[in-house]
Amino acid sequence: FGKCSSLSRMTIHYSITSISMGTFERCSSLRQITIPSSVVFIGDCAFQRCSSLRQITIPSSVIYIGNRVFQGCSLLEEIELPTSVNSIGDYTFSGCRLIKKITIPPSVLSIRNYSFSKCILLIEITIPSSVLMIGANTFEHCSSLKQITIPSSVSFVGDNAFYRCSSLKEINILSKLTSFESNLFNGCSSLTQITIPSSVKMICEGAFKNCGTLKQITIPSSVSYIGSEAFSSCSSLSQITIHSSVIEIEEDAFIGCPNQP
Repeated sequence: FGKCSSLSRMTIHYSITSISMGTFERCSSLRQITIPSSVVFIGDCAFQRCSSLRQITIPSSVIYIGNRVFQGCSLLEEIELPTSVNSIGDYTFSGCRLIKKITIPPSVLSIRNYSFSKCILLIEITIPSSVLMIGANTFEHCSSLKQITIPSSVSFVGDNAFYRCSSLKEINILSKLTSFESNLFNGCSSLTQITIPSSVKMICEGAFKNCGTLKQITIPSSVSYIGSEAFSSCSSLSQITIHSSVIEIEEDAFIGCPNQP
C-alpha cells in the first residue's frame, strides 16, 4: 500500500502476523488504522511519513518495531508502546512534531540512534531502569524537553544525544557513564548546572559547547581528558573547578568562557 495517497482508513485482518517493511509508507491521507492482536512484527518504515496519522494503538502481541516506523508522522499526537517491545529502533519517532509525552515501557533495553530526534513538542519522557544504552542523536532538536533523568542502568549515551535541546534545564545522571561523548549537550542553552558523575573519565569534543547559561562546573577527579571545544562559548561559565587528575586538555576547550583555566 506504499504511496497510496488516497487511503484514509485501514483495518488489518486478524490472520495477519506481520506488517512488512514500507507497507504503508507515504500513505499521506491515512488517518486511522487498526492493528489486530495477531501482529507480532512491524517492519522498517511501515508507517513512515503517514503525515495524516494522528493516533495508533500497538497491541501487546507486538514484540518487534523496526527502524523509521513512524518517522515523519507529523500529526501523530499520542502513542503507547506495549511492554512486549525491548528496543526502540533508529529514527522510530523522528520528526513526530506533535508528540508531547511518551512513556517507554520497562521492557525496553535500548533506545537507538535518532529515535526521538526533532520531536519539537516533546516535554516529558521517562526512561525506565531497564534501559542499558541511549544511541547517538536520540533526542536532538527536542526543543521543548525540560528535564531528563538517565537511570543507573544506562552504561552508554551516544554522540549528540541531547544536541540543541534548548529548553533542557535539569539533567539527573544516575548512571555510571565513563565518558560524555562528542556534542552530548551542545546547544542546551537553558542548562544552568549539571553534576558530572565520578565515574566519568573523558569529556569529549564539544560536550557542553554553546551552553550559554551554564554558570559553574566541577570536573571530578576521575576525569583525565577534556576534548577540544568541550566548554566553548559557555558565556556564563564563571566558576570552573578542575582537579589535578586531568592530564590532557585539548585546544580551545574553554574558548569563549569568561574565566578560562
